[in-house]
Amino acid sequence: MLFSHTTFTHIQNIFSWDGILPPGARRKGHCTLDEIQSILSDPERGLAAMGVPVAFTRDQILFLRLASKHPSDCLVLKHAAHPEDYFHFVFTAHFAEGLTTIGFYRSGNSPHPYPPDSKGLQRGSVERMDPTIAAAQGLQDEYIYYHMVADRIRDLLL
Repeated sequence: MLFSHTTFTHIQNIFSWDGILPPGARRKGHCTLDEIQSILSDPERGLAAMGVPVAFTRDQILFLRLASKHPSDCLVLKHAAHPEDYFHFVFTAHFAEGLTTIGFYRSGNSPHPYPPDSKGLQRGSVERMDPTIAAAQGLQDEYIYYHMVADRIRDLLL
């Protein structure tokens, strides 16, 4: 289970993509998590067409709102070769009044610390970084993966 907020019983482990992806997007019609997975897995247009090795799993996010808990099913996209040491892309889908709202989140861990900037970035922030700095810190492949996947998500789902 993923958690949207830190409480005395659990630690927040779901975050935004800090500008790489918007927090959410609306699409006309009904779009399920299965359809999102199918779109992203499409051999001609999806991530596989780019040669990006991914694996999908299912989980739930527990959203805490004003004295209530609201679990939401989610789709988790992981780098197939780095399932535990790269951040994961997490999707939710909620249908209402003819529109599907797709939520985009980040979970997981990376062993590479991201250097905080003068604005005091949050722990694990993934913002666009100067490629020279990323290469010097051994982050280039990881950043390329995040941005390739985010670009394809924008192309296919936004």
